[in-house]
Amino acid sequence: MVSNAKYIERALLLASLSEHKNFKHGALLVKRGKIMGEAMNTYTKSPSRHPNYKSEHAEINVMNSLANRPSRDMRGSVMFVARSNSLGSGFSQPCARCENQMRSMGIFKVVYTTSLCGETKQVRL
Repeated sequence: MVSNAKYIERALLLASLSEHKNFKHGALLVKRGKIMGEAMNTYTKSPSRHPNYKSEHAEINVMNSLANRPSRDMRGSVMFVARSNSLGSGFSQPCARCENQMRSMGIFKVVYTTSLCGETKQVRL
């Protein structure tokens, strides 16, 4: 089994590719050791859809990329989220909107970076 660190490293790489200037987040969804989908945060293309959000969060982008799959495919999976900045990693706890969406899709757990040194926290949903 691959450790959480490998998935967090991948999420950090995705975050570094984000076009967002201030908040670069990357996320990937893993089930049974396989990456199902991955994405980074992006600027919202349709502000009228989400007037309170200037960017589409990485977690939402991952779930949207899997929209054509039955939601049961995501049941029991783990979302890995990381924030990249000039100093390394940063706090990337998913917001309530992302947590609610993950919970509704049956995602079992989220692992996210909590500090500059790449420390992580795991939360069951």
